[in-house]
Amino acid sequence: MKCADARQLLELMRAQEANLADVTRLETHLLHCPACTDIRTRLQKEEALLHNVIASPSLPEEFIDSVLDQLEPYPAHGAARRQEAAAAAQTPAEDSLATRSLRPRNPWMRRIGSSVAAVLLLGAVSMYVSPTFAAYVSSFVSRVGGELGLKRAAEQGYDVPVNQSVSDRGYTLRVKDIIADSARLVISYTLEGSDGKPLEDQYLPYFEGSRIYLTDPAGNMVSDMPEDHQLGPDYGDITFVSNEPWPENLVLHFEINQIGIQEPKEVHMQLNIPVNVAKSKETAPIIPVNAVYESPQGVVFSFDRVMYAPSATRFDLITYLTGEALSREKEKVRVLDGKEDGSIEVDNHAFSYRIENESGQVVARSDLHYAGPDKLRTLYFSRDFTWPKEEGKPSHPGEVHWKGAIVPASQPEKLTFILEELEKIELARFSIPIRPEELKKAPVTRTYDETGDTYSIKGLKKGVDPMTQEAVWILDIEGKLKISDMPRWNLTDGAGKKYEVAPDYTSMRVKQTENGGGLLEQKLLIKGMDTPPDELILTLRTYKKRYTNLDWRVPIPPSE
Repeated sequence: MKCADARQLLELMRAQEANLADVTRLETHLLHCPACTDIRTRLQKEEALLHNVIASPSLPEEFIDSVLDQLEPYPAHGAARRQEAAAAAQTPAEDSLATRSLRPRNPWMRRIGSSVAAVLLLGAVSMYVSPTFAAYVSSFVSRVGGELGLKRAAEQGYDVPVNQSVSDRGYTLRVKDIIADSARLVISYTLEGSDGKPLEDQYLPYFEGSRIYLTDPAGNMVSDMPEDHQLGPDYGDITFVSNEPWPENLVLHFEINQIGIQEPKEVHMQLNIPVNVAKSKETAPIIPVNAVYESPQGVVFSFDRVMYAPSATRFDLITYLTGEALSREKEKVRVLDGKEDGSIEVDNHAFSYRIENESGQVVARSDLHYAGPDKLRTLYFSRDFTWPKEEGKPSHPGEVHWKGAIVPASQPEKLTFILEELEKIELARFSIPIRPEELKKAPVTRTYDETGDTYSIKGLKKGVDPMTQEAVWILDIEGKLKISDMPRWNLTDGAGKKYEVAPDYTSMRVKQTENGGGLLEQKLLIKGMDTPPDELILTLRTYKKRYTNLDWRVPIPPSE
């Protein structure tokens, strides 16, 4: 299977339109392709974002008014600039930011609104304005409670004014401005209604037919999908990350077929925005770390380097397996499938960490399954399979590149990276004996002592494969899992005869709980079984296990 086909199937799976044969091929492809596995991880993150959007209550209108009433006037930026803004404000021009939810209620805010209109007129002639003045009108700076890293980057001139829009069916997508430095590229946008006011639901999808991506002016792909998506009360931020310097000229592409999540609205919006990000090519300090640690499980961690960009402090790590750990993975495949082939999950691990300052205060976490308040400085943390191999630098079995970033502090600080947990896929030693006649009377429930996971077999009945319409037997399973997962099973009868089983992906659900666990609803499709035997044995293939017996602390070198 080609990666392009796999990514299309990922979208079909989300829409529950993939057939079983294709899903099986996809699962096999994901075992060998870290890049497509990364795409699936991003889509899962997007699902979590959707869940949070739906669950989050809206802020009352009185909240914004109360905040505005307490704000102090924005500091002046010199007499010459005030005169320039006042003169420009005399030009008849529509205030392109008049529809923002932060209304200019006081005289000083009305003066800012006039200056914004003048600067946008000047921006039509030249992409760049004075860095200080760009920060003065930047949406990243004007937000109440906006992120410090983005504000700092705007104040240092990394803000590119855009203010381009596209409308369809009474809705408008307005791209305001872009922050671009060596750590990330962040696009600020607003979705507006026919009245010009921001919509309450600012969700903008980039999958299932919609796309947001970056190319160079010749059309060569620079980044085919955003790294992150954050929503505010009247705006959204879309983040791209690259390991190579951004080309000086980019084209930002929006191909949007739907907006909103609470009440989705069909639209057909296409917007291509040429952007010059020459400022982003200024070199940010990159400091080598080169700290290495081998965990008891045979996973090697290498903290490679740290970068200090205006908008973010970024760090890069590499993980890979030792030779002994690789041999264990090969043995796992032999035990599971009775043969040794290429389906070796050498990159089947993830990890969590925290970052502390010199006082021992936690300033950031990886957010693998943590839901507390002290993760606020974490910007992103994910696998990165596109990091180019440096010449002469060897690769290792199961090598995975990771990138993470946190919001920089307002003052210099001493930080320490602390490895907390390692999460690995391990060979399961757990089976559930099932007697079909007894199952008709009551469910069969068993707990896997190794994990604390509980599985209940609710029933066995005749059915039809929803994709192929083939006659099958259906085994109904529910589970309470300590770690959210989609379990895979083997099924044999009492004499050891093996049956082909596969999950029904059209109905399988794993609802994630707050502590990183999951509530499982799964139907197994059993093929080649004419009549259920007296005894069946359902065997779990693998499970996720967390290890905390780790001892690795890495002082992060300061920027100076």
